[in-house]
Amino acid sequence: MRPAGVRLVPVEQGLPCTVTARTFRGTHVAVRLQPAEGPRLEAACALRQAPEVGERVGVAFDAGDVVVLGSAEAAPETRASAVRQARDSVRKSVR
Repeated sequence: MRPAGVRLVPVEQGLPCTVTARTFRGTHVAVRLQPAEGPRLEAACALRQAPEVGERVGVAFDAGDVVVLGSAEAAPETRASAVRQARDSVRKSVR
């Protein structure tokens, strides 16, 4: 998922993640995020809005922005299933 597609929200409104790193990139800050389960994510945000390392934040994104990378032989049903799992994971975390 591209960092621009990841939105930081209050922890109770998204997939809970811990900020593991911040990197100033000139026009924005790249924030590395680690959910309890799943792959590491990265978000892009303004310097004044960037959370501190160790802070807990929520992550939200649109299911349509999820791109599943894998082997060329992966069936469309497999990719669609992975997108549904990512979406469901976010939905469960905000309940």
